[in-house]
Parts: sequence; C-alpha cells; structure tokens
Amino acid sequence: MDFFELDAFLKLSQTLHFAKTAQEVNLSSSALSRLISRLEEETGTALFERNNREVHLTEEGLKFAKFAEKCIGEKEHLLEELAFNDGEVRGVLHVYASVTACYTIMPPFLKKLKEKYPHIQLNIQTGDPAAAVDAVKEGRA
Repeated sequence: MDFFELDAFLKLSQTLHFAKTAQEVNLSSSALSRLISRLEEETGTALFERNNREVHLTEEGLKFAKFAEKCIGEKEHLLEELAFNDGEVRGVLHVYASVTACYTIMPPFLKKLKEKYPHIQLNIQTGDPAAAVDAVKEGRA
C-alpha cells in the first residue's frame, strides 16, 4: 500500500461514490475498484460493503480510514518539516482545463510558471469547461 492508494481510499470513504472518486483521483472506476480490492486483500478484510446502488464503509473500513488519515497527515507534516525554507514558492498547483486549453493556453503558461516558480508541481485535470466551477468548489482545482 502506498500514499496514492491511501488517498484514493480516503476520498472514496468520503464520497462513497466510485465514479466521482475515480474522476478525482484520475483513475477509471474499474481501476479504483481493483485498487480497493488490493487494499482489502492486503488488510485481509472488507473495507466497504458495496452493491450496484450503494457503497458503505464497514467497521474495519472506519478503522482503516483513521489509519489512512493519520498516515497522510504524518506524511504532510514530515514533508513540511523537510521542505526547504529558502523563500521559494513550493507546492502543488491543481489546474482544471479543457483539452483545447491544454493545447493552446497551457504551453506558454507552463513555460512562464516553470521559469518563475521552478519548485511548483502542476496537477492538471482535463474535462468539460462547464464542470470547472464544481472542480474549484470541491477543491480539486
């Protein structure tokens, strides 16, 4: 198990919706389902009860969610402690853009961004421009 898997598990435990979570973590629904199955195999227990209409955390899933939150929190705390304190802007910039924007607007933007802020990591999510406001409201962009 790794931090990506723990993060995906936590997002699913909050949304209780495979399709929404899969989109958030940039996986297909079937890939997310396989990821959860691997976690369940590794832990030796069912973390979710699921059927065609509903997803619920099991008691073991609730315990695992607390563990995952603690691990992610400790990781973030450690990274903050280890981060360079040289006045440079650092972190992850989450951007939501249409595919067209990725081909037209993003290349010059990325060039300037990298020149001015070389330590910024970029996470780009593509999709329908109409969904951009929701992506911002949900904290994905």
